[in-house]
Amino acid sequence: MIFYRHTIREMIIPFIYSFVTIMFLFFMQLAVKVLDKVLNKGIEPKVIIEIFLLNSAWMIVLAVPMSVLVATLIGFGRMSSNNEIMILKASGVNLFRILTPVIAGAAILTVLLIFFHNLVLPDANHKAASLMSDITRKKPAAVIKPRILIRDFKGYAMLVRDIDHNSGKMNGVKVFSSKSGEGTSITIAEYGYINVTKNEKYLRVRLFNGETHSLTPNQDSTDYLVADFSSQAIFIENIDSRFQRSERNYRGDREKSAQELMKSVDEFRAHINKGKKSKQEKLKEITGCIDILDSAGSNPEAL
Repeated sequence: MIFYRHTIREMIIPFIYSFVTIMFLFFMQLAVKVLDKVLNKGIEPKVIIEIFLLNSAWMIVLAVPMSVLVATLIGFGRMSSNNEIMILKASGVNLFRILTPVIAGAAILTVLLIFFHNLVLPDANHKAASLMSDITRKKPAAVIKPRILIRDFKGYAMLVRDIDHNSGKMNGVKVFSSKSGEGTSITIAEYGYINVTKNEKYLRVRLFNGETHSLTPNQDSTDYLVADFSSQAIFIENIDSRFQRSERNYRGDREKSAQELMKSVDEFRAHINKGKKSKQEKLKEITGCIDILDSAGSNPEAL
């Protein structure tokens, strides 16, 4: 029993150290990837913490096996360097008895990870995807990316060459407008500023040194108008000024448990069998029509 406790002690400490290190690296990777999209949107700190907690599920799934590998290498390496394994063999202890506590611990971790994979991970992935989708809809103006066409605004699309998010200054601005009953237009400006109104319902886009090209449809013809301006303001309805949670009904493969995946497989198989049956029925109809035409060709009076 003392030997078992010593072996577990040699494994558990490297396991904890390696698990904490790997989780820290995953969290840093997630922070670099996510925080840039979240901090500019005024999200509450508790929501940011929730993002990291939900994403920690897939981190645990990857970190535990890697930590077991590191702990095994370090633990048995240390026991081998201290000649403990040689002493145990010389004392008549066989290899299987040396590995018994390690195999028992690995079996316990395996069972726990199976339940974690099937019960916790799918729901955590689903909630994380839903939360990120809700955050993306909040204040899209705060994350306008240069040289990327933004289509999230109702009746408007925007393209900028570069933008300073601190001051809201944009260079090389193009605003595309397509409202029902008002025709289409494109406004090109040298630079401009974007900010949110006090009630956060509209975005105020102030443009300078540009021109507007518009098509005004009439009953008889379509007029093409060009107007120069030194300054101009456009008010665009903000699609979402508050952070609101929603529930997605759709689940991807990483968001389904084993039972849900098997159900999806059964549905796909039923759909495939239904398609095969439909094709076979159509093939029989075509074959019957061909037989009728062949018989009519040899005996025209049969028609």
